[in-house]
Amino acid sequence: MDLTHSAADEAFRATARAWLDAHLPRTPLPSPETAEGFAAHRAWEAELAADRWSVVDWPAAYGGRGSGLVRWLIFEEEYYAAGAPARVGQNGIHLLAPTLFAHGTREQRARVLPPMASGRTVWAQAWSEPEAGSDLASLRSRAVRTGTPLMRFLLDPDQRAFAASLDARLTSADTPAVIRDWSRGDPAPGRALWSRIAEAGVFALAVPEEYDGLGLRPVELAVAFVELGRHAVPGPLAETVAAAALLAEPALAERFLSSLAAGTTMATLTPVDSPYALDGDTATTHLSLTPDGLRLSPGPAAPARPSLDPARRLTPLLPGGELLSPAPPVEQALTWARLATAAQALGVGLALLGQTVAHVRQRTQFGVAVGSFQAVKHRLADARIALDFARPLVYGAALTLRPADVAAAKVTACEAAYTTARTALQLHGAIGYTAEYDLSLWLTKARALRGAWGGPDECRDVVLSARA
Repeated sequence: MDLTHSAADEAFRATARAWLDAHLPRTPLPSPETAEGFAAHRAWEAELAADRWSVVDWPAAYGGRGSGLVRWLIFEEEYYAAGAPARVGQNGIHLLAPTLFAHGTREQRARVLPPMASGRTVWAQAWSEPEAGSDLASLRSRAVRTGTPLMRFLLDPDQRAFAASLDARLTSADTPAVIRDWSRGDPAPGRALWSRIAEAGVFALAVPEEYDGLGLRPVELAVAFVELGRHAVPGPLAETVAAAALLAEPALAERFLSSLAAGTTMATLTPVDSPYALDGDTATTHLSLTPDGLRLSPGPAAPARPSLDPARRLTPLLPGGELLSPAPPVEQALTWARLATAAQALGVGLALLGQTVAHVRQRTQFGVAVGSFQAVKHRLADARIALDFARPLVYGAALTLRPADVAAAKVTACEAAYTTARTALQLHGAIGYTAEYDLSLWLTKARALRGAWGGPDECRDVVLSARA
């Protein structure tokens, strides 16, 4: 029996060793038994997962490399020989995951395994002693209705799995680098990311099934756009959703919607009251809403101009062009665009809050973490409450698609994100102002989304008019 490794296995060992040498934390991480240490270990798990080293033997669809048992053992050998941090997710990876691979359903694996691989969820093991205080079998619970029933907008397992899958896909894409390339006028990485988002079915959620979409599914679209906002994905995202609504007439749908759902075309448009289209220099389909209807513009009239958000480049479009529809469904398109923008803003706010909480736990003043100061806690609590209040409004609006509900969700989510951005900037201090620091990519997007597709005053007017 020859127990020596093959040349390919040794090459794998060399690749793993080189990666560990380049990425291993230079100083030991704090104990995972502390809040600071647990956060640091989860960040390390995310770094492993970004390059598919966290679960090398798992199939690629769940975050692994499909490398097999032998190469997993090789990686484990190199990992612990290098003195790498303890794995906080080992209970899930070594106990629950093998059970799911052997006996779980495809839906269960899709829902549980990707966030486990990335460290976004960490599983624990509970021990129980029969007929003792820890006897889980002796626990009982019941639901009691009290007063008026409350409507709770909770995502179902498929929706949560979809969000986790999209989050894992975007985490591995290094969106800050994509955004910086996009803002410099290099759209190639952004277009590649656009294709990956389309492969996940995001744009198909706004396209009927008869045109190669997944059917009009606004709740799932909102779920997706929260993740797109969480990762600050650049491009005319809401504009493409609005375009799908504007092109709903059968003849236009047959001509345009399949390619929009597949991500092979990228649409942008100019509203009636604006001369600029978002990212018109990169989009492939240019629509203009004019007083005489919806037109297919010949293209950009001038080079793109920078805006407050470097990932949102403004482009004037050439006038004229083919008249596609004299009476397009503008109200419907506006509703879908506002819903997408509201969900994006919610994701931006959640990302800003997460980054700021991590920062105040690490930054010290007077020998203690600044996050321990009561004034800092109050600001973060206000931001969290605002975001938690916005979340059910966004999903509730996705359920009804009533213009007033969507407008309420849009103003609430955008104001929550803007409040969180101001808190993030204050608590980060001077570093928050620097364009080189990634936080700025979310700060500027929060401000830009606040005014996109109707500012706060306009949205409030829609809500009040519906109640008049």
